[in-house]
Amino acid sequence: MTAVILHLSDIHIKSTRDPILKRGKNIAASVFSLLPSASRVFIVVSGDIAFSGQAQQYALAATFFDEIRTAIVEEADVPVSFIVVPGNHDCDFAKNSGARKMLIKSIDESDNPEIDDSVVQNCTSIQGDFFAFRDAIENNPDAFGDPLWRTARFVVEGKCFSFECLNVSWVSKLKEEPGRLYFPVENYKAHKADGVDVRLVVLHHPLNWFSQTIYKPFRTFLRQTANIIISGHEHQANVGIVHDAESEKSAFVEGCVLQGEDDLSDSAFNVVALDIEAGQFASTRYAWGGDMYKPTEEGSWADYHELPAKRVNPFPISEYFLEIIDDPGAFFKHPGQSNIALSDIFVYPDLRKVGN
Repeated sequence: MTAVILHLSDIHIKSTRDPILKRGKNIAASVFSLLPSASRVFIVVSGDIAFSGQAQQYALAATFFDEIRTAIVEEADVPVSFIVVPGNHDCDFAKNSGARKMLIKSIDESDNPEIDDSVVQNCTSIQGDFFAFRDAIENNPDAFGDPLWRTARFVVEGKCFSFECLNVSWVSKLKEEPGRLYFPVENYKAHKADGVDVRLVVLHHPLNWFSQTIYKPFRTFLRQTANIIISGHEHQANVGIVHDAESEKSAFVEGCVLQGEDDLSDSAFNVVALDIEAGQFASTRYAWGGDMYKPTEEGSWADYHELPAKRVNPFPISEYFLEIIDDPGAFFKHPGQSNIALSDIFVYPDLRKVGN
């Protein structure tokens, strides 16, 4: 049996004139061939649902998503669940206060900003319409978390699937800049210890959009935590497995743009099939072909690959000892970071056999 993930991203719904609003049934048809063996379908939306985070745009999105869900359940009697996270377009910048601007400027300028509930509430104040939409479309009273990290769990064929939904656009600006985002990863270290069978992290911005002060610990934490990381924003589909010394193996699925050009010539999305018994997955990119969405080789892994396993370390290294071994033994200065650690400057001597 399989779990099917219909991965949509960057829809940018603006008005009733949007051409994507007429393509719900076409999108749903892409998963029909997988439904006979499907135990559950997840519609995962990795941000930028609306164009400017306004309630009327989410009303259109709700109708659009309901059309997709209805088409799937009419084809097969299978449960369909929504998982949605916000992107920068899901922020209503008309509500951007001076206090929020000052807080974000302070976060930008600090290597180690103090993030408490008051900061989070202020910075997420421009996402109110998104939160209302998310709660309605997911309709999942068992989901738990806070405005920055929300967990939704489902049991599929006796396996626990955990979707970790990250709000990384909480500090977004009207004009987004790469390398400027921040996420208080230290506040969520306990999430890694939970025992689940398959963990999927969903976020809008990929890792290159985060500041240097948080990039490396955030990347390591996500890769250690997730079997699969699902993202959007850059409009370029990709799928693969990363294997590094710190986090071992983790898979990634990067989203397409569902609505970019007016003629939908660039409209595309991913369909991920998870073989629950075999522990394998495949990902196929579907692109608009003029009359229907068609599978493409670009950005796809049509063949099944092993789903990276996550092991719980029974002897984790303490934070105190990590600080000792990460001490470079000297003071170094850098214009983008005040405290330089050994891991910031050390290059691992990875070797690769090139011949006999």
